[in-house]
Amino acid sequence: MYRFMGCEETKIICTTINNHQCQFLAQGKSINKMPEFSEKLPEKFAYINDVLSKYTVSHGSVNEYNQLIDHLTPSQIEEIADLYRKIANSGNATPISEWINAQGYPTPREWELFVLFNALARKGIKPFSEREVEYTLPPKQLDWSKLPSELIYLCIPAMKYGKYWSHEQRIRLRSEISDADMAELARVAERLRAFDELERIWKWRQQHQGESEEELIAWLIDIVQEFIPDIPAQPEVLDWDKLPNLLQYLREPACKYGIYWLATDRERLLDEMNDEETVELFEIAQRVRSSEDQELIEQWFDTHPHNTAKHPEATLVYLFLEFLDEYVPEL
Repeated sequence: MYRFMGCEETKIICTTINNHQCQFLAQGKSINKMPEFSEKLPEKFAYINDVLSKYTVSHGSVNEYNQLIDHLTPSQIEEIADLYRKIANSGNATPISEWINAQGYPTPREWELFVLFNALARKGIKPFSEREVEYTLPPKQLDWSKLPSELIYLCIPAMKYGKYWSHEQRIRLRSEISDADMAELARVAERLRAFDELERIWKWRQQHQGESEEELIAWLIDIVQEFIPDIPAQPEVLDWDKLPNLLQYLREPACKYGIYWLATDRERLLDEMNDEETVELFEIAQRVRSSEDQELIEQWFDTHPHNTAKHPEATLVYLFLEFLDEYVPEL
């Protein structure tokens, strides 16, 4: 789920860089077939046009920009760096960003200059890695009154952490985050992982999909999933006698795997799983997918809803079955 336009999370405006284009680049020629710059660009920013036309890629992906950078000569990198320093020294990164934002959709190709700078920064090339020149997202007018009172605790952490949406920003946050910030995220995680909380949040998000507040909350949840370890269910509060005898085989794997409800947690689990555990999952999946057991499970969920705090056992079973559906293919 990609929320904001960013060079790592979205397809940008680019084409495939093939060997022919790279030969043109090596000769200092433009690889773009689009007009070299926008006629709307204010004259005071016209100094960006030369680098923009020579070294940005029309309709290019992250990998294609990486390939472009691999073919740049030291003198070409220095040419781009000169422009980077000029923008940094003039303080024009924000004004250029504001001009781009004002153009609406589709994003003008001047935005690709920031894509190029970001790609060079990811490679650790100076001065780009210092990130003095970055694209500024348009300001968002937030209205937290649309958030129900029981979810208002998400407001402050969403504004604080929801802005860290790119991989590079996450790396910087991880290196700079304080113990107090980690404790704050842990408190949010504990509330998020209550058995019925995600269901409540998801219903609200469906009603406000694409709104600024919903996007910030989505990225906050993503931060929690990345930064905070699992908070497992406590087995002493579970009553597995609720589960019919014919479904008791789900008890152990539900306790073992049902706590992994986040995508990154599940993927990490799969990476660390041994052959014996993999075989066990396939055997359980085959049994669960029989028509008899599917009918039993559906009947049990009818009387033991998985999305309420009354039946944490049902929640674990549901999350385990979801895990099977997502990661264990049908034979």
